[in-house]
Amino acid sequence: MSVVQVTTVFRRSVEPLEVVVPVDGSADAQRATRLVSSLGDVMPVRAHLVTTRDHIGDHTPREYLEDLADRMGVPNPDIDVLLDHDPVQVAAEVAERHPGAHIALSVDPPDRIRGAIAPGPLGRLLENSPVPIIAFGPHVDHENTPGAGPVVVAVDAVEPDTSALAEGLGLAMLAGRPLHLVTVRQAPSGRVSTDRPFASVEDAVAPLAARARAAGIEARHSIEFADEAVEGLVRVAEADDALVIVAATHARHGLERLMEGSVGLDLVHRATAPVVLAHHDE
Repeated sequence: MSVVQVTTVFRRSVEPLEVVVPVDGSADAQRATRLVSSLGDVMPVRAHLVTTRDHIGDHTPREYLEDLADRMGVPNPDIDVLLDHDPVQVAAEVAERHPGAHIALSVDPPDRIRGAIAPGPLGRLLENSPVPIIAFGPHVDHENTPGAGPVVVAVDAVEPDTSALAEGLGLAMLAGRPLHLVTVRQAPSGRVSTDRPFASVEDAVAPLAARARAAGIEARHSIEFADEAVEGLVRVAEADDALVIVAATHARHGLERLMEGSVGLDLVHRATAPVVLAHHDE
């Protein structure tokens, strides 16, 4: 990770996390708003509530958004009403106006076939916008407070991705939480020998942990053995009571998504912690 990227993380650490929440009156939008408010209990958050509706129920858009913020405990949100626009595009445009902003969605991603045909808001944002996504999947409990543990970052030791590390480091600094870098590997025997059989993995990730420590964040790296990456990450996050899971994702489209799937979307579907999806370094 370059010095420029580390500097960016430090600058963001003294500013609130800017979060854009697209609102359409649905239960998912209300849930996303409530969960963003919960994140505000552990780190400074500035919410931007955005709608493209000309009315929501019996309310004008602004009345509804102000009432929603009050009910969900969101203090002093920015409110944007942009009629006759595509809601996904509007959310991305609003987020891109605020450096370091994220878009928050409450979603249950479709399976691989349906996702390839009709990707839904999360898939569309990943395909068309560089903005990181905070995805609250179906197993994130919106009635409970955020996890008390570290920020878990998925690390591919073959191609360590600086976007996920920078994202995880920024969130850890905002929340005052440690960083847990996790690499998932298959172990056919189910056991790990004592002669450092995965020394190359440890050596590849060690500089990333060192950079986090240099930024003043407690950081550790572990190798989790599982049949698949998502299984291992979910297991670690649950054992850690993770605040969030951070993963890099490729913007796969159509047939490519059908054939290769998406670890990020599978992670959102199965994780009990919010998943932050950062765009993979290209």
